[in-house]
Amino acid sequence: MMIRFLLFTFLITSLVAELPLPLDVKVEKGYLTLENKEGKEEGKLFYVAYFQEPRKGEAERPLTFCFNGGPGAATVFFHLGGIGPIKISEGPGQLEKNPSSLLRFSDLVFIDAMATGFSRTAAGVDLAPYLSFEGDMESLSQGITVFLNRYKKWSSPLYLAGASYGTIRIIGIAAHLFEHYHIGIDGLLLISGLLDFENVSVDASNDFPYLFSFPTYAILAKKNGAEAEAFLEKKYQPALFLGDALPESAVQTLAQELSEWTTLPKEEILKMRLRISPYAFRELFTKGEVLGRFDASVTQPSPGDVGYNLHLDPSFIPLLALFHQKMNYFLKELGGEQEKESYVVLSDSAQKWKFLLRDHSLNVAPMLRRLLYNNPKLKVFAASGLYDLATPYYGMKYGIRHLLLDEATQKRVKLNLYEGGHMFYGKPSSVEALVKDVKSFFDK
Repeated sequence: MMIRFLLFTFLITSLVAELPLPLDVKVEKGYLTLENKEGKEEGKLFYVAYFQEPRKGEAERPLTFCFNGGPGAATVFFHLGGIGPIKISEGPGQLEKNPSSLLRFSDLVFIDAMATGFSRTAAGVDLAPYLSFEGDMESLSQGITVFLNRYKKWSSPLYLAGASYGTIRIIGIAAHLFEHYHIGIDGLLLISGLLDFENVSVDASNDFPYLFSFPTYAILAKKNGAEAEAFLEKKYQPALFLGDALPESAVQTLAQELSEWTTLPKEEILKMRLRISPYAFRELFTKGEVLGRFDASVTQPSPGDVGYNLHLDPSFIPLLALFHQKMNYFLKELGGEQEKESYVVLSDSAQKWKFLLRDHSLNVAPMLRRLLYNNPKLKVFAASGLYDLATPYYGMKYGIRHLLLDEATQKRVKLNLYEGGHMFYGKPSSVEALVKDVKSFFDK
């Protein structure tokens, strides 16, 4: 995709009384306008940026570019869900100040990928090239370089933060920036993420999704997580890898043990051939209720349909309307030119997304490994929620362990676990701990 970016911004200061921002914070909304090599507009990317004046004697503040995932999700979940300086109010009112924002130590830029938020292709321009790992990576990388030029931020420490598919997205961006623009990123913040899509692709012939979800099942059943991981590694994984060669006596024994770990009926586990999918667990764990996929600690009454309710998620679906309403309120109070189109919180672009990398299944672990060796200043902080059944934490633990790094490089990669689910950063105690942990790790 041969494009270049021009930057067009609306400057809006935080003096808008209705927005709960400190007086030393400036907020801007704007567009990165895409043009092809002939100068014709290809599209535009929408962003909101926050800048805080450095305190006396403080070095230049880092700059963090933030991305949600999906793909197809706008970055509103990061923005108003716990990472930005303003969050959805838990009490009266629309929005409130977020005391645990990453803005405490870094300026923030929330960018909406193409077809999300207000980001759109120009009339007559094909959207398809942007709906792929490589097209997405290239366009967002180009945008970051233009942003750095516009705001003269070349001397700032640079971080990328991504959630869910956004973790795959920012690894790709970091690699593209390094290899094509010679820009070295200082830190990656991987929240509720994964490195290899095979690890969440539930299929009878793929044992990984069942294995990686198991510790989360055990934790939800009030069992010890570390002991559950040991059981997985020493007994569950070797048994599943035998497939049909596992003796019947061993099948019966393992089914009973899995029942004890998860509280699911042994007969149901046998029907599933010892492979408990997240969809099955969510409906079988508590009779008459279905657990959330994003946060399995959230439940709602099951509609009682035959089969598993793949698209029913009480921990996420209700948030879509809430975030849509709050983001539109925020933009209205921010002022400036108002958009005629509606802000797209979650688009259907994922249905058309090309989940491939050079015609292979999307696995960015080799890319991350190469980045860590080529860019010796890069640090990677991964964070996962204990109750996440969309991207279970053990999948990230496995991915990091299998980067196959030397001992010194391993010290530049860290994984921490937090109370909560896929969007654990919406929980005040968890995001407060996250911000402290991230700053401590990146400051070392």
